[in-house]
Amino acid sequence: MPRIFYDQKSLHRSLTRLAFSFPTNGASSPASVTGRGVKSVVRTATGLYTVTLQDYWTALLHGKATLQLATPAKQKAQIKGAFNPATALTFVVGTFASDTGSAADVAAAANNRVNVLLLLQNGAP
Repeated sequence: MPRIFYDQKSLHRSLTRLAFSFPTNGASSPASVTGRGVKSVVRTATGLYTVTLQDYWTALLHGKATLQLATPAKQKAQIKGAFNPATALTFVVGTFASDTGSAADVAAAANNRVNVLLLLQNGAP
């Protein structure tokens, strides 16, 4: 039976949900990205990944990064620093030790991933 999908309701005009994820790969860049709208994800330093989007957007209304781990650990992920999608295609996602706050790589494992959700506006509010 085919599924039926409905448009989301919002007070914001032209709201787009951009969801994607990538596997952690220790001290290397991820081998792939799951989801659309992302040109690349490159590990640039310990625990830091530079994400490049395919398109510019008028505004970022919400952004969140979470860490999915095969084995529970004291680690977290977050979007780091300022990001204005109207003027830049890139932003940084960091993975950190949650008890110390220091940048930390996440080992490559079958179920280790960084999940990102962005709510973006395209056009006038």
